[in-house]
Amino acid sequence: MESVNAAATPENPNEADHSTPSEDVEGEVSPSSPSSDAVASENQGFGVAVAVPLNDNSNQLIYEAREQGDDPCCAVAIWWLKPFLNRITKRNWKWVLLFFVLLCTVIIVPPVVFRKGRSSNVPNESTETEVIVLSLSGLERVENITNIIAKASKNELYKDTTSSQGKAFLWLLNEDKLEVSSSYPTLLHRYALMVIYYAFNGDLWTEDLGYGSISVGSNATHECDWKGITCSESLVPIKTNIPSNGALGTIPEEIAYLSDLQEINFSQNSLEGSIPESFYSLTKLNKIDLHGNLIQGTLSSRIGQLQSLRRLLIRTNHLNGTLPSEIGTLKNLTVVRLYSNRFSGNFPDFFANNSNLIILNFGENEMSGPLPPSMGNLKKLLNLYFYYNDFTGTVPSEWDGMTSLKRVGFWNNKLSGVFPRGIPELPEFVDLSIGRNNFWGPIPFSSTLEELWIYGNNFNESIPPDFGIMKSLKIFSAWNNSIQGPIPEEMGNLTSLITLELSDNKLSGSIPESLGKLGRLITMNLSRNKLTGDIPSILTSLPVLNELSLYKNNLTNMPIEICNVSLNVISSDCAEVNCTCCTCCYGEDDTPTFGEC
Repeated sequence: MESVNAAATPENPNEADHSTPSEDVEGEVSPSSPSSDAVASENQGFGVAVAVPLNDNSNQLIYEAREQGDDPCCAVAIWWLKPFLNRITKRNWKWVLLFFVLLCTVIIVPPVVFRKGRSSNVPNESTETEVIVLSLSGLERVENITNIIAKASKNELYKDTTSSQGKAFLWLLNEDKLEVSSSYPTLLHRYALMVIYYAFNGDLWTEDLGYGSISVGSNATHECDWKGITCSESLVPIKTNIPSNGALGTIPEEIAYLSDLQEINFSQNSLEGSIPESFYSLTKLNKIDLHGNLIQGTLSSRIGQLQSLRRLLIRTNHLNGTLPSEIGTLKNLTVVRLYSNRFSGNFPDFFANNSNLIILNFGENEMSGPLPPSMGNLKKLLNLYFYYNDFTGTVPSEWDGMTSLKRVGFWNNKLSGVFPRGIPELPEFVDLSIGRNNFWGPIPFSSTLEELWIYGNNFNESIPPDFGIMKSLKIFSAWNNSIQGPIPEEMGNLTSLITLELSDNKLSGSIPESLGKLGRLITMNLSRNKLTGDIPSILTSLPVLNELSLYKNNLTNMPIEICNVSLNVISSDCAEVNCTCCTCCYGEDDTPTFGEC
């Protein structure tokens, strides 16, 4: 069923459990006269409450009694009266003990209430004494909740009051303003969310999301009303979102208690540690977004259990190891962003089994080896990126089978050979980014291209006249290749061009006048070639040109009008070209003689 926002949730369905809310009890205990005020009774209908002062010893007795299956009420009462009972004969002891057993197990009394009372019998005394009102119904609530938490937990961290689990447990028992009972339908969900709150140092969050209604003056709220929590119509959390909120800590195992979660977004925080194994038991998840954290470790093979997963976004972390092949079994997966981690191993060819993939990015990792032809089976794939790795060999010609492909990014690898022409000629293809590899042969292009990044390769043929068909091309970056021949006049047809970078090649001939038609051109870099002739004056009419770099050529006659154009960078060979307004000049020894180049 479609999820609904928790802001409009009905009142707590378990509110009937609190039809007799506990009243505030001011405990005033005099250190000098414990027998007069330490034990107080109060009648409420048929109920009787017994109030005793608590310290570390009595608190310990309560926890030990619960662990051993004994009644904490009796344990504390007997402990408190122990000095008096020591004076009673062995025979009377049995009667007194029987009396307290009956008192603790038969009488119906109000719920347990923890409060702090201040002694008024000692003038100017600021010592605070913790007081507990012991009752059967209250103790039953504590014991029942404890049993539920203990049964669900795989460890006993909830007993450690310094742990996030212990803090959440004590909050649930003593501080939860909603005072839920053990029959509260989403008790474990409420507990798990508070474990997350404490595990992520919620008190330091940039924005208070209302978790636990801890803020001063806040009212008791259902967990579905906490910011970032989205619940279903049955008031079950299905989304938990804490993005960019200054969270720091580790993901707790208790997140598995949120068994109906469909979406997790803890992105752009400072989370550390590894992804807990229990995380992979959330089989209803369709989106995981943990990007922009400091998470370490590996991805577990148990990720194969997440068969509903559609979006896996864990980029920009410190994850390592090889990617588990079980990812290939996730048939619903559409978006995978794993870049900027430390994954290693061969190309993850199992992605070829994810037939619904539309975006796949695992750039900036430490992978190596050849590219598998099987990736050509991904008919729905739109974007494929694996830049900054160490992949070798050629690009399989079978990859033109990715008929929906729009963008590829292979830059900074060790790929070689002639780039398959069929890839850029795919019907919707717009962006080819393959810089800093070892490709050679003809320059790949097509009429649909918008960006062509082929810098730092060994392309060694000329720019064909057919280049002029790329009416939508905005960026042509081909510096540092071995491109030969003249710049064709047809380059003037690239009227969408913004950046033209052809430096460090072997271009010859003159600069064509047709480049003066590139009205959107901002950057033109033709430096370090073998161009000759006059610099066309029509270049001075380009309305948005900002950088013109022509140095290390054999050009002559810089048009004087160039100095009337507001350019940030004008560079040339000032020994051959008279340029009084150049920002950078080169000498014969290939070093700048003026300005910053």
